[in-house]
Amino acid sequence: RTGIHLIVLQEKEQAAYVLNDLETLGSKVLFFPSSFKRSFTTDELDTPSIQLRAEALNAVRQPLTINHQTLTILVTYPEALAEKVISKEFLEKNSIDINKGEKISLQFLTDLLNEYGFERCDYVIEPGQYSIRGGIVDIFSFANDSPYRIELSGDEVESIRTFDTANQLSLQNFNRASILPNIQEKLSEGKSTSLLDYILESKNELFVWLDNENNIL
Repeated sequence: RTGIHLIVLQEKEQAAYVLNDLETLGSKVLFFPSSFKRSFTTDELDTPSIQLRAEALNAVRQPLTINHQTLTILVTYPEALAEKVISKEFLEKNSIDINKGEKISLQFLTDLLNEYGFERCDYVIEPGQYSIRGGIVDIFSFANDSPYRIELSGDEVESIRTFDTANQLSLQNFNRASILPNIQEKLSEGKSTSLLDYILESKNELFVWLDNENNIL
């Protein structure tokens, strides 16, 4: 059924198993973990987990469309669900959406990336970095496993694709790129909310699946 399906398991390991099972069935599923490396501690952030959380929030903001219907499946667990997220309104203001064919100057894009805390380097290898070579801009968003390569012809976006950082080969072409900064750092700057409230703000129908209602609550 279309909408946002939030599946809550009792523990991280159980959530990982269910995620794997759903992926095996061919479903597009997103994992929503805790931001931290160790359970119930807030002293050490885990960058891959922050990426997964950002990817999930972005998917709610821009739901996946299948056969003209939107369907988003998120798998999580209480520890991750209890952790606050950035508000949808603040995320909208702090994300960069780039569309193929639109007009955007290289200077404007550079200023925007710098403003949102991205670091310029020779080659992007991790989230939060960008590089510029002529009219080609590589950007590693916190909401993606692979960086975007945006090719400009003058001030027009000619192509958008992801690429492999190891061999620089293209992976997939897109008509749109959503660039998200480190949302964990932005939590202190903007209003925070729960994932449930964030989803409800998106105006999508929400279905919550609980493994064990009493234990999870």
